[in-house]
Amino acid sequence: MTHLPSFRHWARRVAAVLGVLVAWQVAAQLADGRARAVPPPTAILQTLAANWDLFVGDLQYTLLEAAAGFLIAVVIAVGLALVFIRSRPAELGLYNIAVAMHSIPFIAIVPILVIWLGNGYSPKIAVAVLASFFPILVNTTRGLRAVDEQTTHLLRVLDASWWQVLTKVRWPTALPYLLTAFKVGAPSAVLGATIGEWIGSQTGLGYRILSAMFNFDPDLLWATMVVSALAALAGFLLFDLLERLTVGRWVAEAR
Repeated sequence: MTHLPSFRHWARRVAAVLGVLVAWQVAAQLADGRARAVPPPTAILQTLAANWDLFVGDLQYTLLEAAAGFLIAVVIAVGLALVFIRSRPAELGLYNIAVAMHSIPFIAIVPILVIWLGNGYSPKIAVAVLASFFPILVNTTRGLRAVDEQTTHLLRVLDASWWQVLTKVRWPTALPYLLTAFKVGAPSAVLGATIGEWIGSQTGLGYRILSAMFNFDPDLLWATMVVSALAALAGFLLFDLLERLTVGRWVAEAR
């Protein structure tokens, strides 16, 4: 009986998705070819099946860039968050720079990165870093500061070091925030890598999207967007599962 609500919950989600797909298919058929910019789901599935090997190759290229960019962003963001907790003047100076970098449109910075870093993996990874860095920095900093002041005061009275306060209190408190940041940052890294492939690439999901646009191939365009969306969703679900397995009910109560 305890599993029944969960089953109903997922059944409603599946039913909603199927309802949208059926309505989409019917609307596309009624359009009778006059709205080919939005192909029916069946045409998208046929394109996916016909070009599966092509999508697999592009997906591997994009996921490699996204994973590398995400890992680099985690290291830099968590390191900066620790610096912010340690030094308030450093936070006041560097946080504004991080906000300014986050406000730059990716499509505007990609050509500059290609000029600086060339046409290889480097500029795509750099865009993935920029896309996922800011939410990780913000959430990690907030999590490290979300400790009970009475607890930290007690530890100071007990002559605990900064490292002991960090490992015993701040880090466990920040873990739910950090995993939430990862759930946002992982899909953002896929988006960043895809955008980075719009210039100076010969493979990858971003290159495939741009090629489909230039060739006026809406079926291929939508199929590639579906693959990209599924890759971003997989990143979210991975850390959502990790969150449930590591902190579980603690995260739910904190929310």
